[in-house]
Amino acid sequence: MSWAPNPDERRIVCSAILYSHKKDGTSIKLMAPRHDQIHTLFAELGLSEHYTEEVQGFVDQWNIFFDREDSLAIAQRSGQLEGREKSGNPHSSELFSEDLY
Repeated sequence: MSWAPNPDERRIVCSAILYSHKKDGTSIKLMAPRHDQIHTLFAELGLSEHYTEEVQGFVDQWNIFFDREDSLAIAQRSGQLEGREKSGNPHSSELFSEDLY
């Protein structure tokens, strides 16, 4: 029997950015509590010479990456945003780390 994550239990846990390699297209995923911290880490590691930013998003508790729009749907479905005001543009269809904490 193989194990698979239960989508009904999925929660957003961390900001993430996928970076694509400029030459071969492979990607790396960097994570931190906020996206600006990822940008700082990216610069400190000197990765801009080899990688370009591809997609901003979030990961769930199983380290599965989702873009900002899918992350918002997951956070809403799991109740993570209940009782919280959406930051920035309250009508945005995207999740921002400030929406979580």
